[in-house]
Amino acid sequence: MAPVLEDRQVALRATGEEDLDYVVELEARADYAAFIFQWPRERHLAAFDDPDLRHFVICNSAGERLGFAILAGLVLEKRGIELLRIALDGPGAVVGGAALTALSGYVFQELGAPRFWLDVFADN
Repeated sequence: MAPVLEDRQVALRATGEEDLDYVVELEARADYAAFIFQWPRERHLAAFDDPDLRHFVICNSAGERLGFAILAGLVLEKRGIELLRIALDGPGAVVGGAALTALSGYVFQELGAPRFWLDVFADN
């Protein structure tokens, strides 16, 4: 599947069914349990058809998966887009900044949203 948007270090592409095992396993990591609410595979699959959500796999230039992200608020994008979830495959992977740059580029350039936001927990 062709990337939606590329940065120098990462590309975003729509998550496909072939990515779901990877997404569910990444989300279920013990070190992410306090920070990421886990969705069952079926909920991730349903997100593909939800007009309010965009589900992306974050890849490197070789197409290897580095993580995933979910955006919300597309139905009312004029109010802003929420970064509902982001998980990277390996803390300290040094791709977080590039992933956020690619996501914000998609939100502002492709969707034309006026605001990009996320909830932050004090202990995260």
